[in-house]
Amino acid sequence: MASDIGAQGAGRPEPESDDADRSRDEDPGRLSRQLAFLLEADRLKQVERQTAIIGGSRRENTAEHSWHLGLFALVLAEHADEAVDVARVVAMVLVHDLVEIDAGDTFAYDETGYETKAAREQAAADRLFGLLPDGQGGQLRARCGRSTRPASPPTPASPTRWTACNPCCSTTPPARTRRGSAMASPTSRSCAATP
Repeated sequence: MASDIGAQGAGRPEPESDDADRSRDEDPGRLSRQLAFLLEADRLKQVERQTAIIGGSRRENTAEHSWHLGLFALVLAEHADEAVDVARVVAMVLVHDLVEIDAGDTFAYDETGYETKAAREQAAADRLFGLLPDGQGGQLRARCGRSTRPASPPTPASPTRWTACNPCCSTTPPARTRRGSAMASPTSRSCAATP
């Protein structure tokens, strides 16, 4: 079923609510806290992932991963079997890996890393979303999904539809070139083969 971003998701801000106006008026440090959060979020560019960018010249960082996943949601939403709230999905993918600023990226096949992943991500979420004003931090944290999702390694047999279509998001270990540098390996799964 096709999805439409709609007028609100097309780049125009949502209408301001009375609650938002009150929050700004009652919290003179609100903007400072928001800016501190945004500056901290910039550190996501420093978190290196295991997957190489297409062409294999280097590994992607988590900020690039989040951006690319958001772009996938915008472009491929029309192929979903059900209606998709694209603005909500894009908001989710923008924040879903912010915890990696503190917790690091746990590689899909790092069984030892998964033993401490939940605790590391919980502590990271507490700190990072705690930088934001009351209410706003909780709202973004809820979109992150890290507070309720159990930390278990993904299985190659059950990839998400987006991951299976994108070798940059693949959980398959990267292939090696003759020189030994990692490069994005084409996934053996095709979009049509995903559940």
